[in-house]
Amino acid sequence: MRLTEHTFRALAQPMIVGPASEFDRDFVTYFGCSPHIVAKAWNCNNFIGAKPKHLLWALVWMNVYGSERVHCKIVGVKWENRFRGDKGRTCLVTVDTTDVAIPEPPLKPGQERPRNDAGKQLPFNPKWYSKKVGGAALRYETAVCIQTGDIVSINGPFPAGRWNDPKIFHHDLLGKLGPEEMVEADGVYKGMPFDVRTPHDHINEADKKAKSHARARHEIIHHRIDTLRRTHQNLKAMDVGVGTWHRRQCTHRDRCSTTTSNCEFLSRWPRHYVGAVAVGAVAG
Repeated sequence: MRLTEHTFRALAQPMIVGPASEFDRDFVTYFGCSPHIVAKAWNCNNFIGAKPKHLLWALVWMNVYGSERVHCKIVGVKWENRFRGDKGRTCLVTVDTTDVAIPEPPLKPGQERPRNDAGKQLPFNPKWYSKKVGGAALRYETAVCIQTGDIVSINGPFPAGRWNDPKIFHHDLLGKLGPEEMVEADGVYKGMPFDVRTPHDHINEADKKAKSHARARHEIIHHRIDTLRRTHQNLKAMDVGVGTWHRRQCTHRDRCSTTTSNCEFLSRWPRHYVGAVAVGAVAG
């Protein structure tokens, strides 16, 4: 489906705060490129299963790279959105956590990482250790609306080794539930029969299948978050590669330095256009 820049202008209006006269400038501030370039990026890629707003979200994340609260505000992550499409059921959201690997400080000469009983190397501090990533990590809790599939809450970060899933849930999200409201979660959230429905808590086969589908969709969202994180790391490396490549192509390469911000050749190919094209693989 080919789109025009007017489509992305309309989608960006609820995200951008400011006078209408400054909209074009604010658009570039938020997304790193003009609506025309965003439309080009969309039309040059095969975005399977993605919506145009997902491309804008990815561009905001790569360009602004702010805190979780900032991005949640921009893209509209609101706890109240769990009521969209509500059919009067007890459970409105699925809850789960995802671990994001973080770098560890370098070892001093002669120093070794501690190891567990199985001989596996532990991080510099056990409170950061995550079994999911096999090293130091931050843990985030996400809640996804069962009816719409939208993320309605993001909580974190927490040290992965010190904060398990139930502890994070008790820390914040549990207190936000309405009267008699429950959440769908996996088996680690045991011991909370009045707040959490686990995989074994099903009425019939149809209920069991619906619960499994909701949790699987949550896992797909976590997978895409991890993919986008790795793509962002690759884009940082891509900037270095572009710097080397442009010196071979630029008509005034004899005057070019290692920086590319003022290069006349690259000014025709904005860096965020390259980033937007790369995001196509993530959104799909």
